Amino acid sequence: MRSLLRDLKSNPRRHVQNVLLKYEPHFKFIKVVMQKQDQPREPSYVIDA
Repeated sequence: MRSLLRDLKSNPRRHVQNVLLKYEPHFKFIKVVMQKQDQPREPSYVIDA
């Protein structure tokens, strides 16, 4: 979990896309849109797959 949070600090959108494509191979593309954070350290996003 620590490495996930470390990676999210740099580019959360790309990291979420890569993880989802890796574990959900039936997706051809994934678009992740980061939303405004309401709570610190709790990323919020919308996924279009």
